[in-house]
Amino acid sequence: MTTSQIRLSRFTAGDVAPEGISPLRTMVLWSRMADAIPVAVWLKRSRSRRQLRELPVYLQRDIGLTEAQVLQESRKRFWEE
Repeated sequence: MTTSQIRLSRFTAGDVAPEGISPLRTMVLWSRMADAIPVAVWLKRSRSRRQLRELPVYLQRDIGLTEAQVLQESRKRFWEE
């Protein structure tokens, strides 16, 4: 186990970023931990689908989605993958 892995293994919810770890890396770590928690996953899905639904049509096309695909995804419930 490397020094950074040891530091990360002791990282808990109430802690600030351990010394030597960038804020961006900290956000990535928290994002990955959130994926392991069902409620956090549901909130993330709900937020992502709302944001997708609110995207202008030209941006939907820019990322390769049709309006029908966006509508289909945004109608899914938060517990549906």
